[in-house]
Amino acid sequence: MTFITIFSLAVIIILSFAVILGKNWYILKKIAEPVVVLDLQCNPEMYIKMNKDILNKKIIKNRIEYFFVTLNISVGYFSNGNIEKAISTAKNIPLDKLEKNFSFKIAYYYNLSTFYAMKGNRTIVKYYNTYLQECYENFESASKNKNTQTKNFYIGDKNRILNQLKKLTEEVSIHINRLDGEYQKVIDYYEKKLQQKNPLCSNCFSRYYQALCYEKLGDIPAMKEALMYVAEHGNKLYIAIEGRKTLNKYNWKN
Repeated sequence: MTFITIFSLAVIIILSFAVILGKNWYILKKIAEPVVVLDLQCNPEMYIKMNKDILNKKIIKNRIEYFFVTLNISVGYFSNGNIEKAISTAKNIPLDKLEKNFSFKIAYYYNLSTFYAMKGNRTIVKYYNTYLQECYENFESASKNKNTQTKNFYIGDKNRILNQLKKLTEEVSIHINRLDGEYQKVIDYYEKKLQQKNPLCSNCFSRYYQALCYEKLGDIPAMKEALMYVAEHGNKLYIAIEGRKTLNKYNWKN
């Protein structure tokens, strides 16, 4: 997205809000500004600060965008290593607000899935994954039915959103695979993902998940290589900080 990979999800929601906001491009511009700070600069502290500054602007008070920015802040906390704060921040969003925008709802449950997966809570991740799969099936069905009321169901190109939603459900399933000990499957998935065009932050998390799996498989050279990528490119991400600690612990130069 924004994790969002999590983090690429910001693109969907911002495009959706572009339609909702109409000519109010000022709000859209402000919401989009922090994305590069996390996606490309891997600086969660600055990302959180910028989004909090947006929350203080009167122009988004009592608007759906206020809660979208709140979700972005939760992603910032996750990227900063404060998973409990990420979860509590996301859960402060009233559930009725999720029904205002389909992409927002998907982002919410996808991000929570990612947060809980890092905690190792398979039961909750599985629950959210089932829900996301149901959303995918419902969306696919509705997109084929011209008589379906879709005012709040989707905004934008249906095929694009459908493909993105499919990718998100696949990634949540991969989190479950990792928690189930299917480490090679997880490594292969992220290797394919790394061949695609993704934000730097997303690539760092992909390498980090691979490192976790390589460690479980006892492939220390591969683990080292993955961690070196994260340590070099992850800047202030907590996974980069932890990666550097591990490299120093084993006296591996990064």
